[in-house]
Amino acid sequence: MTKPIGLPIFIAGIGIGVAATLFIKDRELRNRLGKAVTDGSQRVGEALSDPEASWKRGQKSMSDIKDKVKSKIDDAADAAKKAVDKAADKSKEAAHKAGEQLERGGKRLQDA
Repeated sequence: MTKPIGLPIFIAGIGIGVAATLFIKDRELRNRLGKAVTDGSQRVGEALSDPEASWKRGQKSMSDIKDKVKSKIDDAADAAKKAVDKAADKSKEAAHKAGEQLERGGKRLQDA
């Protein structure tokens, strides 16, 4: 028994038609795709013509990214430390105030 495949083919045809229409009508989309293809082919050509230089550029890019990520992590760690220190200070103040109130309450009980 064969499965009917008409509906999936019909839906695929609609999708292809919509994509083709967008591509034909949208000049900016065509320009962006053309530029991306051109840039990509140039980069591939450069990489193939001088693989060692491409490798070194890749290493430098990765090193730069690593440095930026490390900097962001350090900034986040500093901000977290400041937040923890602030919370700890507020907790100490609250504990100190609670201790003073307990002490006053204890004196009142002794006086009574």
